[in-house]
Amino acid sequence: MSSGLKSYDLTQRYLSLIRDKVIVPAALELRHELGQDDNDTPPDDQELELFWGLHGGIFYIAIRRFVYNVRTNIDLGAAAENAVEVFFNGVEVAHRKAGFHDPKT
Repeated sequence: MSSGLKSYDLTQRYLSLIRDKVIVPAALELRHELGQDDNDTPPDDQELELFWGLHGGIFYIAIRRFVYNVRTNIDLGAAAENAVEVFFNGVEVAHRKAGFHDPKT
């Protein structure tokens, strides 16, 4: 966070790495899971934002703990599992609302 505020390029390299290695593959896998195997078209910003939101929610636990020094007496593994479960229970609806529809309907 500090490097981003100071305009160091470390932040851009980090975000590019997360985007290319985690966010984009996850968005393409979600398409596959939903029966929308269109890997020729890159995911758009709306699709990617679904996964940035998941990433951010989990990442913010670390921000609270290590940057803001807020005591977090939680099981980090359970918190991450809960975030992923909540995500997958709502992502299909959000994906449809973003304009991506099941080709079977």
